[in-house]
Amino acid sequence: MSTKRYKVGQNVRLQTEFRDDTGALYNPTTTTLKTEDPAGIEVSQASIVNDSTGVFHKDVEATLPGTWQWRWLGDGPSGQKASDEGFYIVSRSPF
Repeated sequence: MSTKRYKVGQNVRLQTEFRDDTGALYNPTTTTLKTEDPAGIEVSQASIVNDSTGVFHKDVEATLPGTWQWRWLGDGPSGQKASDEGFYIVSRSPF
């Protein structure tokens, strides 16, 4: 998997899917997206979009250069927990 790279000022689409043990998509009881910018500031993102059953996204503006981290969390209907996490790199634009 290649590292995603963006420029300061770009919107970054963070997307995830939640699946149960059988692979079926489901909407968690609660869905949370946390991001951490290169300065170490963690934010619980609001206004998460539910595109379809089990599919969610959030567009986050890349405001600082460096490595950003993200983590999706979801509570399943049967009490199971699901998560997905990763990172992307933001660089300054030469313009």
